[in-house]
Amino acid sequence: GFYAFYNEFLKGTANGGLATGFCTSLAALVADRFWQGHSDAPSLTKLQNHKFLTALHGKLLSRESLIHFHDQGRVGLTRVEITAREIEATFLRGTDRQNAPMLFFIPSGAAWDAGYFDRLSDSHCILPYRFVYPTGHPGPQLAPGGATTITSLDGVEMFCWDCNRPENPECRVRFFDSGGALHYEYFNGGTSVQFSSADGVTLGMMTNGAYHLADHDLPFSGPFGLTRFVLDFLLSPADLQITDENGLRAGNFGGQILSEIPGSHPCYLLPRAYMLPEATALTRRITGTGSGTYAYHSLMPDVGSVALEGVTTETGQTDVFAASADGTQLRFTPAAAKTFAMTLARQVGTEARAIAVQGAGGAPAAEVDVTISPDLSVARIGNRGAARNVEVRAFTVDSGTNAPVNRTFANVNLPADHDLVVAVQDWPALNADVQTLAFE
Repeated sequence: GFYAFYNEFLKGTANGGLATGFCTSLAALVADRFWQGHSDAPSLTKLQNHKFLTALHGKLLSRESLIHFHDQGRVGLTRVEITAREIEATFLRGTDRQNAPMLFFIPSGAAWDAGYFDRLSDSHCILPYRFVYPTGHPGPQLAPGGATTITSLDGVEMFCWDCNRPENPECRVRFFDSGGALHYEYFNGGTSVQFSSADGVTLGMMTNGAYHLADHDLPFSGPFGLTRFVLDFLLSPADLQITDENGLRAGNFGGQILSEIPGSHPCYLLPRAYMLPEATALTRRITGTGSGTYAYHSLMPDVGSVALEGVTTETGQTDVFAASADGTQLRFTPAAAKTFAMTLARQVGTEARAIAVQGAGGAPAAEVDVTISPDLSVARIGNRGAARNVEVRAFTVDSGTNAPVNRTFANVNLPADHDLVVAVQDWPALNADVQTLAFE
C-alpha cells in the first residue's frame, strides 16, 4: 500500500479516498469505501486493487530516489545549469536505453528548510528530447573530455514529452541568464509558466536506466538503512508534530522539519508524512492550519493501522493522539468537542481485519481511550463525553480466497461514561457482538 498512497497523491486526490490504497490491509480499504458511500466495496478483489500498486510512482519513494533527489535539490539554483548541461552533453554523446535522461522538477533546499514541503506540489517528471538554439547561437559544444558542455544556454529551449500533455509538441523548458545565473521557465504546451526557478523549484535529473531499469529499495531499507518503520501521514489542513518520551521531536516545528527522534525521517515528496521508529511510545500533536477537516493515519509493522477521519479543526487548534509502543493502547484528546470516524485494522495470517466506528467523539476533558487486543478480537472504545449514537462495522478479507465479509451494527446507543466493546469470536464468519459497559 505504500506505493498506492503516492499514486493517489500524484493524481491530486484531496479527500479520504487518498487513504484507500495506503492501508495495512484490504479491510481498511473496504471500510474507507463504505464511508464514502460506495456499494462495490465487498466485491473488490485483491487483483482489482493492483492498479494502486504502481512501481513507477513507487520508485519516487525508494531509498535511491530519496537520497538522489534530495542531494540534487540541496544544490539549489545552481542545479538548473548542472542538469541542463548533463542532458545536453548526453544528447551530443548519444543516448541509449540506459543513459536517456529524465528531467525532474524538485524543491530547492533541504527537507528541513521552511517552505520546503509547500513546494512539493510542484514536483513533476518529463522526458527531454530536443534542444532548440536561438538565432546566432554557435551550436552546442562538448568540453574537453566530453563530461559537460561549454556553450551558452541563454535563450535555449529544451522540448520535452509531458505525460500530462502527451499530444502537445510545445511542452518546453526555456533557459535564460539573470544576474549571472541560469534560470528556467517551464511551459506545458501553452503560454503561461507552470514551473520556474523563481518559485524555488530547481531541476533534477536521473537516467532511465537508474530510475526504471535498476533495482530500488523501499525507503531506508537494504543493508545500510532501516527495514521497518511506523508510517504516519496527515491529510491537511493541519500540521503534525511527534514527540517521544524523552521530548525528542519529529515533524513540523515552527516551519522547520525536524527528525530528532532516532530512526525518524520525513518522507521526501510527501508533505506531512513521516517514517518513525517501531516499538516506541509516541505522542502526536495535530495542529490546524485552517478551517476544515483532516484525516490522520498511522501504519505500524506487525501491529496494524489506525485512522481518524473527518476530524474538524481550526487554525491553531491542537488535538493530541498517543499510542503505546505495541499499539494496543491509544488515546485521542481533541482540542474541542468533536465527532469523527475511527478505523482500526490488523492483519492476522492471511486475514485482513478491521473495525470501523462512525460517530465516535471526545472533548478536552473527555478523551477517547482505546484498548485493542493484538488480533483485534476485542476493541474497547471509551466514551467519557455526551451520549451518542454510533455505527459499528466489522470487515474481513482473506487474501487466500479474496472473500470479503462485512457486518454492520447500526444505531448503537453509547451512553456517557461507557465503553463501546466490540468482540469478534469468529473472524472468518464475522461472528461478532457489540455491547456498551459502564466504566464502574
